[in-house]
Amino acid sequence: MKKDDLSQLLRHTPFPETPEAAARVREILAENGIDPLTLYQKVEMSSRFVDAHMDINYAGDAVGVHNHSFHELVYCISGGVEYLIGAEQYHLSRGDILSIPAGISHAPLIPENLAEPYRRYVLWLSPEFTQLVTTMFLGDSLPTAAQAFVFHTPGTPWEHLGEYFRRCVQECEQKHFRWDAAVFGIATELSVQIARFWHNDQHADAGKPELLDRIMSYVEGHLSEKITAADISARFWVSQSTISQLFRKKMGVSFYRYVTQRRLNESKVLIQSGVPMEQVSISVGFQDYSTFYRAFKAEYGISPAQYRKTH
Repeated sequence: MKKDDLSQLLRHTPFPETPEAAARVREILAENGIDPLTLYQKVEMSSRFVDAHMDINYAGDAVGVHNHSFHELVYCISGGVEYLIGAEQYHLSRGDILSIPAGISHAPLIPENLAEPYRRYVLWLSPEFTQLVTTMFLGDSLPTAAQAFVFHTPGTPWEHLGEYFRRCVQECEQKHFRWDAAVFGIATELSVQIARFWHNDQHADAGKPELLDRIMSYVEGHLSEKITAADISARFWVSQSTISQLFRKKMGVSFYRYVTQRRLNESKVLIQSGVPMEQVSISVGFQDYSTFYRAFKAEYGISPAQYRKTH
């Protein structure tokens, strides 16, 4: 589903400024056969270079682990959530900027006691845009192609970067004459500003690894192998019920569902790289291709072969 298709579907629904409005959005999605938990995985860019929008989540919302075929920049209008990028976990505050390369799995972890809604501006940058800007202006000064990072801007000379995000979102919403050119220019300048920020070495490190981080790191490195809750329980000296409760509370999904999502996320990267389908299923830990096929189609609504044709 393209981003514009989603906007068209929700065109008569006001922006979910309240939990009740957000619940109505989920109802509309469900009525149209779209699982809200996997929505972020299914939506693709509509624009050739840059898409921008505002997003919001409320206390206890569950967002499935997902990845994209494009680069994502997020500006936190409000914080208070943990954010999972790959196997690393970051605490987000107001004014933080996340840079998430294409193909890297990520998700916000929304706590039940979230003090205020998690609001953010989101920019999607196509591989073509990233390649153009990197080739023309940045060279190797910004590791956007492979490395995820978080910038803490409050209290620094870079607090103004949020304005670039706001302007991009405004242009995409209002769609005045040649808005796409305006967004391209703003996003290019933002990329340069982030490159300057990077060179000041003010990006954040991940927090101290906790049990969840260590388990996810293990899963990340063993996707091609058999992974069960019993194995994890024995390896990390915790009960299976502890693992189950941990993933339900922090990730909003079961341990089994998380592992399946990570396998399928990784399979998309391999499919886009041209790896033969049978090899893809083996590389991400499925017993056979038919099992992989059914899981992929159930998660994304299309077959692995259809995904390869459209990406």
